[in-house]
Amino acid sequence: MTQNASTKPPAAQTPQAQTSSTPPAPEPADGSPFKPEVRKVAIRLHTGMIRGLLSRIDYQDTFEAELPQGCTLPLHVLAHHMFAHSPKAVERLMRLRDMIVGPLGLKTADKAAHTRGTYAQDGESGKAGDTLPEPAIGDRLGIFRLVHKEENLLLFKESDTHLDFVLVLERMTGDETEHRTDRLRLSTCVRFNNALGRTYFLVVRPFHERIVPLCMREGLERIR
Repeated sequence: MTQNASTKPPAAQTPQAQTSSTPPAPEPADGSPFKPEVRKVAIRLHTGMIRGLLSRIDYQDTFEAELPQGCTLPLHVLAHHMFAHSPKAVERLMRLRDMIVGPLGLKTADKAAHTRGTYAQDGESGKAGDTLPEPAIGDRLGIFRLVHKEENLLLFKESDTHLDFVLVLERMTGDETEHRTDRLRLSTCVRFNNALGRTYFLVVRPFHERIVPLCMREGLERIR
């Protein structure tokens, strides 16, 4: 993928969630493990967030989770906890996915692993107190290449012959939502480049919808 680091999308506008108001989750007692609830939400992403990265969006979904009360970790550290660590369940799902798409000549997890950059590899930051340098445009967090960053917004993009996709990771502060605590939203935006891309995504979508919340849940559990 080629991305001009000097080209920045316009500043994001906060999307409004189309979900009913629910009371915030109770705070766990001191010392108890944090168990985030990850849910799929229906939001309308502002196209300015990905203008210049995708000419159109053929598919989009968003998952949301509440952050621990008082969490002040920078967004890139939260992203590292989600993307640079592979839960066992995700590894099993990815192996099954690769068995299906590998014969088609499409990129598998093993091939994608070779694209991992040198920024904070898996295992370099496993505790909430660890600090990580702020990544630069073009760095990879896990297998995803960073193409745009703001304090509460990170954009990642990957391209292939069959489809392109952008990951939008946002930190929503308590005063931006109906909740009193900060929340994390991870949106996936996909553009299909051909019929193979549509067929491929039809096959992998069930895996995608399991893998994303698993990565979010286990990544957030890791910070407490």
